[in-house]
Amino acid sequence: MTSGSLTSPFLLAVPTALAACSAVALVATLVVMRLRAPRQSAARAARQAAVRDLLFAALMGEPDEAVAARADLGRRHGAAWSVAEQQAFGMLPKIKGHSRTALVQVLDDKGAAERAVAKTAAWSWVRRCQGAYELGALGARTGVPILLPMLDDSNFVVRRVAVRALGAIGEPASVTPLLQVAGEEPRLTNDLVFALDHLALDAAPALRTELHRALEQRGGGGRQAALAATGLGLIGDVGSAALLVRALASGRPEVQVAAAEALGRLGVPDALPALVSALEVDDEAVRLAAVTALGELAADQAASALSRWLDSDHHEIGRQAAASLVRLPSGPQVLAASASPFAREALAMAPSPVPGP
Repeated sequence: MTSGSLTSPFLLAVPTALAACSAVALVATLVVMRLRAPRQSAARAARQAAVRDLLFAALMGEPDEAVAARADLGRRHGAAWSVAEQQAFGMLPKIKGHSRTALVQVLDDKGAAERAVAKTAAWSWVRRCQGAYELGALGARTGVPILLPMLDDSNFVVRRVAVRALGAIGEPASVTPLLQVAGEEPRLTNDLVFALDHLALDAAPALRTELHRALEQRGGGGRQAALAATGLGLIGDVGSAALLVRALASGRPEVQVAAAEALGRLGVPDALPALVSALEVDDEAVRLAAVTALGELAADQAASALSRWLDSDHHEIGRQAAASLVRLPSGPQVLAASASPFAREALAMAPSPVPGP
């Protein structure tokens, strides 16, 4: 027998043995990892709970306790502070008043705003989102000039977070750029509504200016005008009622619908004649918005005008006319006298009157 015939089987067996050893080692590693995972998870949860308790003590503890907790937070650096900072940003949207102010101060003292600004310039869109969110959560007005250019970011999610961050900061100067970006990108409409809701009445002057400017244009501007009208109703700017009545007569359906909805939300009685007139507009969406708004006004003078639409060929308008009549003082009587199936439906679904004493 040659030496080659002796060594060949041995050499062939080596790879098989190595593969078997590797498989055993891999299985052993996976078992160890699986056994360690619950302990690691429990340890991580314990660390997070300790940090959370420390933050609560810093914000709402007794004076001595709060001072000690803030000193502890101030001494943290690196990974230890990163854990605390992450939890602090998670808490910010959930707290208000003095506690929020105190937490923002803790973050500011640790340079959170500067780190957030640095993140907004990162190549990673995830980091840019994080930076924009943190600037908004801090309510840092110094972040507005940084956030405004982010409305043109190449990534949609970054643009969306920037819109909401600007709303959270509440700087009125951001209203016009916000309207412009949402006007160009309808996907951002809900985010604009969020932003305007946070800005509240501080946004009214800019919204009025934008609506007036758009109404003066012979063509174009309809989308931004509609957004401005929606915003005025959302923030409850009763002083804009006359401008909204003008928008209702603009002849641009998108703007007219938004104006009718805003007037209904505001509940301004002086808008009644304009809303009744809007029932004759040759656009179903405008008529539906006007019918709905008249119900929100709950003015009995609208009963006659609404009753004419109970038999509308457009079933949605007929059903809404009946629903609006239910809200008027004489509405139930008008509905009872109608043969419209929508009238019967509205009466059947109307809440029963509360019995007297």
